[in-house]
Amino acid sequence: PMLALTAIAKQYAAGDLRNTAEIKNSDEIGELADSLKIMHNNFVRMITNIRSASEQLATASEQMAASTEQVTATSEG
Repeated sequence: PMLALTAIAKQYAAGDLRNTAEIKNSDEIGELADSLKIMHNNFVRMITNIRSASEQLATASEQMAASTEQVTATSEG
């Protein structure tokens, strides 16, 4: 189990969140596996939130650029 958990932790450290720890021990190893699952879920949630925020920022930026073009065109016309 420790080798599997170490491999998962190394994947997470490298930014690869495709796998989760599937160890069902009721000892310290199981607690570590559960903690890695929680960390994985938190990373995925954080990345999802960052993607959403960056999409909103891009949309707002495009809207501001369009508004600026309209104001410029109106003031020049």
